[in-house]
Amino acid sequence: MNTPFLRASALLAVLPLFVRADALPAPAGPDDFIAHARLHNAALAAATHRVEAARERVGPARTLPDPLLMYGYYLRRMETRQTIGVSQAFPFPGTLSRRAAVAEAQTGVRFQEAEAVRLSMEEAIRTSYAELALLEESIRLVAENKELLDTVAGVVESRLGAGRSASADLIRIEVERIRLEDEQLRLEARRPYLQAQLDALTGRNPAEIFPSLQPLTELVSGEDSPPFADLNLAHNPVLEGIERALAGNRVAIELAQREGRPGFSVGAEWMDARGGGRDEVRLTLGVSLPVWRERYRSGVREARAEQRALEADHLDLRRRLLAEIRQAEDKLRDAERRLALYEGRLMERAREALAAEESAYRAGGSDLLNLIDARRVLLDIERTHRQALAEAYTARAVLRRIFGDH
Repeated sequence: MNTPFLRASALLAVLPLFVRADALPAPAGPDDFIAHARLHNAALAAATHRVEAARERVGPARTLPDPLLMYGYYLRRMETRQTIGVSQAFPFPGTLSRRAAVAEAQTGVRFQEAEAVRLSMEEAIRTSYAELALLEESIRLVAENKELLDTVAGVVESRLGAGRSASADLIRIEVERIRLEDEQLRLEARRPYLQAQLDALTGRNPAEIFPSLQPLTELVSGEDSPPFADLNLAHNPVLEGIERALAGNRVAIELAQREGRPGFSVGAEWMDARGGGRDEVRLTLGVSLPVWRERYRSGVREARAEQRALEADHLDLRRRLLAEIRQAEDKLRDAERRLALYEGRLMERAREALAAEESAYRAGGSDLLNLIDARRVLLDIERTHRQALAEAYTARAVLRRIFGDH
């Protein structure tokens, strides 16, 4: 357990929450945003501080209660005028070790919670990054199609001057350009929100220039599909946190049972004999009397009920994670299937069809509507291809979060 705690301490030591964020490289990849977030994400810092707070409870749990210092003064003069004593209480044997074990288990739970926060943060960054990269790709594709329309408009104008085209073709071109401009403005309106989302996750200074992103094709090309058959949930931090809580709660049940057993105290008392007699020293031995049995029984029942609740949480979470894994696997396989389709002959054929329509239109053997339709088909295929890239990447991000770093 010491190794994770040392890792948490090392992370805590480099969490400058109120220091200006360093600028990211351009183009910045998701790993660059994640590295930045590990230093500046406030939620991760809070979770790491909770690990440190839990660690500080382990030492005190092992220690005895403070000794009791007593002073007595006789109001009526006697041979003994005043007394000074000290006593130390000792709980039932095994109580202190179990208190420390419960505190250590709680520290392990806090560490796994911090790991879960980190993995969820990284998944959110990868998902937001893919969404923003998809948006940038879509904006670029629309801009390229606007340029293509401008080229076609030039052809239409030349044909119109030669009397081989109707003025209605120019109107169609203008309508299509307005439609693309509207779509481009709609897409660009989403950019500030997605950038702000990444800024919030990574702790970037919003006043800094937002870096350019890697293209989706580069983002996904280096990602391999995880070997599903080789993966298991042994390293899922949320499940592992519940398992540590279960182990700690089993000790808590034993601790609750010992709370109802007698403790002991030993002490010494010095008696001041001012009447001319000899001072005396007295040794004391005390035993606590746990007579309020219902209170201790209630503590045991509470600990056992908590154990049953944790077992149910563990079973429920495992079932939900298995369903989430299945969903992510299905999305990933479907995205990979579409990628294979689009990156194969489909996109190539759509480009060939557009080139053929454009050549035919220039030669006067095709209608403008056929050219516009061919351009729309290619745009849809390219955007669907980018969508599949983003979905494949985000599905892998979900699996990363579920299976941890293993």
